[in-house]
Amino acid sequence: MAGNDSCFESETLEFSYRLTPLNQYTEENWSPFQAKPLLSLSAPERERYRLEVRAKDESGNIQPDPTVFDIDLSELIFQNQ
Repeated sequence: MAGNDSCFESETLEFSYRLTPLNQYTEENWSPFQAKPLLSLSAPERERYRLEVRAKDESGNIQPDPTVFDIDLSELIFQNQ
C-alpha cells in the first residue's frame, strides 16, 4: 500500500493496521507504525474480518479515517501445492 498526503511523499509515511473479526470490532489493537507498507498475517480462522490501515506522516499526524477492507474467508478453499 502506498500513499501520500498534501505535504509528504509516500517514502516518509509509516503505516499501522489491525485485523479484527467483524463480530468482535474494537477501537484498540493497532499494530505499531512501520515504514514498510507490507503486511504478512498468519492463517486466521475461516470467518469475516475487517482489515484497517492508517498512515502517519513525519509530523506525527495520524490518518483520522483508516482505509477499510472487509474480507470474507468463510468460503475460501485452501489447497496445498
